Amino acid sequence: MKQPEEDIDARLERLARSPEAVRPKPNFGARVMQAIEQEREIGWLQEILRSARRVVPLAAITAAVTLFWAVRSQSSFDEAMAGSWDDSVEIEW
Repeated sequence: MKQPEEDIDARLERLARSPEAVRPKPNFGARVMQAIEQEREIGWLQEILRSARRVVPLAAITAAVTLFWAVRSQSSFDEAMAGSWDDSVEIEW
């Protein structure tokens, strides 16, 4: 069933009236201003902590790679030291 076509002027008028029912909730402006004021009250320490959150994952990856490298280096050092002790010669008195 086809609906009767609306006159273009009537359709435009209906569309122009449709947003009239959409309104912000009461005290919307006051809540926005309060949120802005709270953002201004954030101190420099909180700002540093907020920006540090972006760096923490990179620091964790760096720490893990450094730990892996240190353990591997220690293992190589231990093997090198063990090899040098085997080459020693005992002298009898």
